[in-house]
Amino acid sequence: MLGASGGFDSTYVIYIAKKILGLNPLVIKYDNGVCHPVANANLKKTCELLGLDLKVFPVIDSERKYMFYSTKALQHIGVFFSACFSCHYIIASVVYREAIKERVRYTMTSSNRIEEGFAKASHGLMAKSLIMGFFRCSPVKMIKIIY
Repeated sequence: MLGASGGFDSTYVIYIAKKILGLNPLVIKYDNGVCHPVANANLKKTCELLGLDLKVFPVIDSERKYMFYSTKALQHIGVFFSACFSCHYIIASVVYREAIKERVRYTMTSSNRIEEGFAKASHGLMAKSLIMGFFRCSPVKMIKIIY
């Protein structure tokens, strides 16, 4: 099983798995609802060309609500974050859950140094923004966030 988004890195990993390592992975995609259509089309075409099966897991309602309400609550204190903020963790989770269900022993996912650096930086910036936002927050805004 191989987790993929349809971006450059995951497309390359699919190619390596199939053509160089001789594997025949089931490709897993988590669609958070805001994926770029080009990435979706690229992943579908890559799997077709390489003769691989693709299984797409759409965002579930509770995850969509989490993204919506988190963003809405945090706007009261001037903090915004990307919907991709938690995607790497969710993709890995979807792949692992499916692997357990299908009794697959090996899984693959990909990332790169730029994404890893951005994730670390964005998590740090998010934490700082949250802390500063809460200190600037009035009691009325705090209630809106909690609500």
